[in-house]
Amino acid sequence: MNSAPLPADEKQRLAALIGYEILDTAQEVEFDDFTRLASQICGTPIALISLLDAERQWFKSKVGLDVSETPRELAFCAHAVLGEGVMEVPNALEDPRFSDNPLVAGAPDIRFYAGMPLTTPGGHNLGTLCVIDRVPRNLSAEQLEALACLGRQVVAQLELRRANREIQQQMELLESLGQSSRRLAAIVDSSGDAILSKTLDGVVTSWNTAAQRMFGYTEQEMIGAPMLKLFPPDRMDEEYGILARIRAGERIEHFETVRVRKDGTLLQVSATISPIKDAAGRIIGASKIVRDITQQKQAEESLNRLNQSLQRQSLEIEEANRELKRSNDDLAQFASVVSHDLREPLRMVSSFVQLLEQRLKGRLDAETTEMIGFTISGARKMKKLIDDLLDYCKVGSTQIKLLETDSAQILKEVLLNLRVAIAEAGAHVTHDPLPVLAADPVQLTQLFQNLIANAIKFRGPSPPCIHISAQSRGQSWEFAVSDNGIGIDKKHSERIFMIFQRLHRTEQYAGTGIGLAVCKKIVERHGGRIWLESESGSGSTFRFTIASGLRQAANHELRP
Repeated sequence: MNSAPLPADEKQRLAALIGYEILDTAQEVEFDDFTRLASQICGTPIALISLLDAERQWFKSKVGLDVSETPRELAFCAHAVLGEGVMEVPNALEDPRFSDNPLVAGAPDIRFYAGMPLTTPGGHNLGTLCVIDRVPRNLSAEQLEALACLGRQVVAQLELRRANREIQQQMELLESLGQSSRRLAAIVDSSGDAILSKTLDGVVTSWNTAAQRMFGYTEQEMIGAPMLKLFPPDRMDEEYGILARIRAGERIEHFETVRVRKDGTLLQVSATISPIKDAAGRIIGASKIVRDITQQKQAEESLNRLNQSLQRQSLEIEEANRELKRSNDDLAQFASVVSHDLREPLRMVSSFVQLLEQRLKGRLDAETTEMIGFTISGARKMKKLIDDLLDYCKVGSTQIKLLETDSAQILKEVLLNLRVAIAEAGAHVTHDPLPVLAADPVQLTQLFQNLIANAIKFRGPSPPCIHISAQSRGQSWEFAVSDNGIGIDKKHSERIFMIFQRLHRTEQYAGTGIGLAVCKKIVERHGGRIWLESESGSGSTFRFTIASGLRQAANHELRP
């Protein structure tokens, strides 16, 4: 496993992370909204806000994962923070950095990862907003852009959280200082937010440096001027409503509105306004803290446009899926009809050729006898191909029947079906305890039979040793069918599951190249996936997953 090197700014990065005072804090809905949205936009079961400290990655927010932290040396996030922009890992099994990572080899079985670094205004990557899936995949350009946008919003929320904390601390300090105007002025002037005060008539009485930067007016220009100077013409009535609420003793928090700068440009701002009281408790004015949220609002509008675009694309994909299903149904029906119509003339050809061979036995030369043998053999191969093609079509077109199924009993029936082949090959078949699960008994029988028959067929010089095992993976079972046969080169691990794909000549090993394609379709219809672990000459292990309960399996089957 390749652990990520430390970033060049590791010391400063850790200091920045500590400065946010976010580690090991309680769940906050503001951050949970980002992970839920990331999961929905990217279509992944897992989404995390991961923060990387010296020893671990800690999850401020998580969707689809129970743990709250993992060791840093296992973290995909540790690699993502080394760069800029979204780091995407389409298939962790094919990435040498992660292929033997325990989080890939075991739970949560990571295959796909995409992480957007959470970069502070100072340029330090604190961690990532990431999405994870248990199957290989790629994000669309729109999804990548949305993930990057959400990542920037997470940083904005961290900044807002810290600023609110600082403001709260400042306000508490202001209360303790009482009438200490000199110290109060120093604190207000150091704030990054505009802090100002006004009378109950709306006349400005104080104006800090941040207010000057935000609105463009100097303190001399604003002290004694009406606050309405900052209001667009269509927002003037807001000031009268605000002053009325202040006179009533009300505190106004996070009031979002629009204000105008000295140069005429508009700002979107969030304002918190509190009554100012004199020593006798009488309300004499108002203090105001103003934050520029223009960029945040622009990002939200961009995100809304992306969401609308994704919704339109989702509808288009749903329609395409429906059209694809209709096309697949038509194709399956066509293949079934063609295969059925081919069977009868093929049977007649085979029968008449065999009858001809019997009638002319002893009167034919060797070459003619060999040609008749080729014809009969070809007819048998064609019949086998037609039968396999029908099996493939039936798996996709037949309604799956999920029943509580004892996989050990299914295996027993399969071994009975294969008893002749097992005896002829001298095969030894063993198995661990196998579970009861929700499955279609007919298709599960076909799945086991195809995999075990393959293990017998592609055997080496030694008698075949085949072992079947199963392990619980939360809401699914992972089965393994292992053998000591000739093995398969890793470069063919995807190709072998495609229909009509063969790695050997028919003269070496009989077959049509459809069996593993049938296995893949059966597993996928049960909400699982199938893959190969093998090396040429070292045996093979076919692994596949099936949902463990009726409810989980039914949910998978209902997916488009």
